[in-house]
Amino acid sequence: MEVGRRVIQTMLVLSIFTFIVAVTSLYVQMQMQNLGACTIPLPLFIPFIACLGLFIGTLIYSLMAPVKVKGIDVDAICKLLEADEAKVIRAILTHEDLTQARLARITNLNKVRVFRILQRLERRGVIKKVRKGKTNKILLSEEVRRALGL
Repeated sequence: MEVGRRVIQTMLVLSIFTFIVAVTSLYVQMQMQNLGACTIPLPLFIPFIACLGLFIGTLIYSLMAPVKVKGIDVDAICKLLEADEAKVIRAILTHEDLTQARLARITNLNKVRVFRILQRLERRGVIKKVRKGKTNKILLSEEVRRALGL
């Protein structure tokens, strides 16, 4: 997942959390003014908001933490590659049983672009293509898998 997309998702989660807290706080305030008492007991309301905050914090951490596959920092590896190559390698590391067509869908690159990137990576010995019917299954080369400890 790209950093920009992670930031947008994080902001969306924070916005939803803020909205939920604001609406429930407004509801409690209105109930206190109108009835003098609230139908939501405050001893339950405060822990509920605290638990919701912990959940949101955990979700944000998982969105913003670097992607790791079996102890490998995928983001660090992808910094060594061009942007489109990094998208392809990230997809190969995080998904199983990839074909060129599925790789194009996952990376949002057109099929020709993916084909050319795979050709370059294959020439450098980073990946290998295994014929699977009418398509190619994309795998990391044995040398790269050994180097990464996979």
